[in-house]
Amino acid sequence: LVLYHGKNPTAIIGTSLAATAIAHAAAIGTCKLLERSPWFRLPPVTVNPNAVSTPTTAPATTAAADEGRKIEETAAQSDETLPWVPGSRWILAAVGGIFIGLWIGMSFPEFARGLAHVVPGHASPIQPPDEPHRFFALRMIDALSLLAVPWLIMFFPLYAALRRIPVYEEFVEGAKEGFYIILRILPYIVGMLVAVGMFLASGGMDIVTSVLKPLTDLIHFPAELVPMALIRPFTSGAALGLLTDLVKNHGPDSLLALTGATLYGCSETTFYVIAVYFGSVNIRRTRHAIPAGLVADALGPIASVLICRAVFGGG
Repeated sequence: LVLYHGKNPTAIIGTSLAATAIAHAAAIGTCKLLERSPWFRLPPVTVNPNAVSTPTTAPATTAAADEGRKIEETAAQSDETLPWVPGSRWILAAVGGIFIGLWIGMSFPEFARGLAHVVPGHASPIQPPDEPHRFFALRMIDALSLLAVPWLIMFFPLYAALRRIPVYEEFVEGAKEGFYIILRILPYIVGMLVAVGMFLASGGMDIVTSVLKPLTDLIHFPAELVPMALIRPFTSGAALGLLTDLVKNHGPDSLLALTGATLYGCSETTFYVIAVYFGSVNIRRTRHAIPAGLVADALGPIASVLICRAVFGGG
């Protein structure tokens, strides 16, 4: 939206966070339900008392658990050796209070007007005159869109500085680890991209879109967003290309473009994550990860359409 000179590209931050919260709640609820079902319940662990365990025959899960415990112990030791800067909690509370105050003031301009003693006749120094007439939840989403990025940019460096964490050195170490992680997951990335490319080239997306058209028409889901909602669980690159086409064809400030950007921001590449990250650590039984992810991928686009219609207007 920024590249195509949208009037308010940050407006989708609040709608994306709201739709993401709905999708996450659906995924967590689905996990809690499915993990207790007989189809996804873990089998009971049986221990053979006659078996003799040796270091050379220890299962891979034990090594992974030991490695996890070592990481937790190292993190705990690091927390003890990096004490807080004196008064740091008060500083964080003050910064958080400032942002909360700005959020409330931007969401409820009538209160801000009374506190700031603005010139009579003006609704608020930070909101248009008709803003108080909008539903308060929509005003809170708009205010969150404006404040989310400055908050993130300020909070994390400030928190690290108050914890006396060497931010630059930690960043360099993380970049080094990322290089080896890429080497490990690269084959799975290539395999997933090839599979998605074959699916798109074969016309499979058009077939699925035509099959789902009666359902999407029934729930008034925009037809232009159906291909993007279907391809997003597989690849973010193709979904981004579809979003770019929406912005070009309908304009960066259109309801379709804003809804598409919200959909892109609140959803995840479920099959890509399963194939790449689960495959790279040799997890073959994903249990309820895919069903829960698909539930979130289904409710996220629907929530995006409903929230964007409420926030930005539309039928």
